[in-house]
Amino acid sequence: MTERKAAVVSKIETTSPDLAFLGQEVPIQRVDRKLQEIFASDEGDETGIARASLINLAIYSEDPETLAADAENLARIVEEAACRSILISANSAGDVSARSWVQAHCQVLGRDERKSVCTEQLAFQLTGATPGLVRNTVFAHLDSDLPLVFWWRGDFSEAFSDRLYTRIDRLIFDSEHWTEPRSQFLRLKRSLSEDNSSFVPHDLSFTRLNPIRTGIAKCFDNVRAKQETGRIEEINVSFGNEARMSAIYFAAWAASRLGCELDPDASSEGEFRFRRRRSGERAPLQIRLHPGESGIGGEIEEVELFSPDSEFRLRRCEKKVFWELTSQIGGGAETVELLPTHKPDDAFLVAEILQRGGRNRVLCDVLPVVREMLLV
Repeated sequence: MTERKAAVVSKIETTSPDLAFLGQEVPIQRVDRKLQEIFASDEGDETGIARASLINLAIYSEDPETLAADAENLARIVEEAACRSILISANSAGDVSARSWVQAHCQVLGRDERKSVCTEQLAFQLTGATPGLVRNTVFAHLDSDLPLVFWWRGDFSEAFSDRLYTRIDRLIFDSEHWTEPRSQFLRLKRSLSEDNSSFVPHDLSFTRLNPIRTGIAKCFDNVRAKQETGRIEEINVSFGNEARMSAIYFAAWAASRLGCELDPDASSEGEFRFRRRRSGERAPLQIRLHPGESGIGGEIEEVELFSPDSEFRLRRCEKKVFWELTSQIGGGAETVELLPTHKPDDAFLVAEILQRGGRNRVLCDVLPVVREMLLV
């Protein structure tokens, strides 16, 4: 059976010591030719390099401090996803100029290590960057006919124009690091409402909730617990100072699942009230968001749900390798279950998004609620 080594290796030498991690620097007009040279092999040769690409993956940032981290993230993502990766660092200041680098990330196949399957990485450093320069750099170097996944790092800027996002298939962003989430979500709303815009949004702040949403869903696995879902009246969410947007997303998701809509007049920052869509005799839902005991970190620490005579609690254990799920239904005995977990980093989350695909309908359903909550 064929064996594969997970180690990622570079197939070309670097020529730019200051940015050696980007590969070999080449003139921008020779990027395509250099790629052809990398993947060229003699016909019938049993050794050499095979090219693998299913998508285009672009990472865009206007913060030069993230360049090394972005390159490391790309190297990790391509271990799991076959893609042409494009790394762009843009700075609107200064004279117009562009530098470019090329390298290949390879998986070695077979016991004899004679064959490699490689993905190609292009990197660009743009100064005096205009929206047009950014667009042209991206579109000129796409692997044609393959979907474009665009990971936008930081706030949306002028470069996030309709002539760019209408060509994107999936847009990945992280609202946790936005300086003005309100205005950024409104900008996202406008871009999604464009007639010729069809990209699928993915917010890493929401993706980080996957294990928590799974844990909460597990609370209501049995019939008795499921009967309590319509009676939940209060939810408390404790979070670190770098997880506020994840906490807001959780509140919006929980309210949506419980059939509630925001009552903005009765809400305040950190304490939100929701009306039942079908009220009957059921009480409104109150969700409180507050910093956890440590007050630091980029994750949710604890979630508590209360009905008139039952309570459910999901919290991280001290060593943070397990979630502790506690349930007490109808005044009965308390049950405790441990669920394995880990703290996923950005590269893991993006790789997970690429593997799952889909229309991401859950996020799209809660986005309007999140925008409402940010306006309270």
